[in-house]
Amino acid sequence: MKLLFVTPYYVPAWRYGGPPQCMADLAKHFTSHHHIQTHVITLNANGRETLFESNEPVTKTVDGVTVHYLPRAKNFTGYSYFYSSLIDDYLERYKGVDIVHVHTLFNAFSKKGMQFAVKNNIPFILTPHGMLSDYSLKKSLVVKKIHRLLFDNKLISKAYSVHFTATGEANRAEMNREIKKTIIPLGFEFNTQDFFEEKKESEVFKMMFLGRLQPIKGLEPLLHAIAGLEEKVKCRLVFDIYGGDENNYRQQLIKLITWLKLENLVKLRGPVNAQERTEAFKQHDVLALTSYHENFGMAAAEAMAAGLPVFLSDQVSLASFVLENRCGWVTAIDERLIQKSVYEMFYTTLAERNKMGMRAFNSVRKHFNMNTVGEQFVSLYQQAISNKQ
Repeated sequence: MKLLFVTPYYVPAWRYGGPPQCMADLAKHFTSHHHIQTHVITLNANGRETLFESNEPVTKTVDGVTVHYLPRAKNFTGYSYFYSSLIDDYLERYKGVDIVHVHTLFNAFSKKGMQFAVKNNIPFILTPHGMLSDYSLKKSLVVKKIHRLLFDNKLISKAYSVHFTATGEANRAEMNREIKKTIIPLGFEFNTQDFFEEKKESEVFKMMFLGRLQPIKGLEPLLHAIAGLEEKVKCRLVFDIYGGDENNYRQQLIKLITWLKLENLVKLRGPVNAQERTEAFKQHDVLALTSYHENFGMAAAEAMAAGLPVFLSDQVSLASFVLENRCGWVTAIDERLIQKSVYEMFYTTLAERNKMGMRAFNSVRKHFNMNTVGEQFVSLYQQAISNKQ
């Protein structure tokens, strides 16, 4: 099987959060475990910066995957629309692929990728990465409405299937109901030697947040809820916030923490690497992610994989998974309801929290194992190819 990924960003474009890493993990797995010839056409961009110092295309082999990083057009369209003047030429090189997997929407790469597949009668899968949710569509509302009217609505209808990472994401997607939906979660590589470690009794209840610091993460209503807790609870509570700053939002959080008089309780710990993240999971009792919108919730999945219960808003797509597998708490984004849940977490016994952690540890390994996820994708690709024939 010959597979082509078309995406505006790919590792090491860390500026775009989790999606580039998810795509890379999947492509690597296809190459190493299924012997699928996987190629990627993407942009040489990491936010406003470039990944590689070159005005020409840069081709790299990343974990066995051939990746073409195309130069971005040096104008407004290049920066705002992820456009490269070379994308058409590079797509033409791949007329012989069996299937195209297009990632994201509302940019030159997704539009061109879908058009290329349709033109050459190649089946394609679309993964919107949360971009069909009401929350996402409200950003640049007019531009996206026009783009959908001119391009996306027609092109999406020609996809073999639109892939979502969770039931919550699929349910919130605004699209024609007749279009086929496929739900396949993100995949993770797990060490078979890992084992669940129970938390020990402590006088302090430790909450943590992990992710980029930005308003969408819902930290403000959570901080307000914490500020309104009874003193007998607050004096035994710690909330550590891990993550890199985005658009100087850290300073807004510092002002809010100071205004709410939470300096002794809430600490901004900054970004962490993989080893530090693993250690943080061990040192805390729950991960909180009360986001206004979360396409999947990778930080929550990583925390659960480490045996840590999670506290999510109902706008995180993993919320239903957490409820079904009884490995945490879910709340609407309402200060009073968030506060109620914090009380529930605080007064839940250590034994019960350890049971939640164990269920999280096992459930994630069962459902999000890369081998299982990879098989599901390969089956989807094969169905799409067979359907064409």
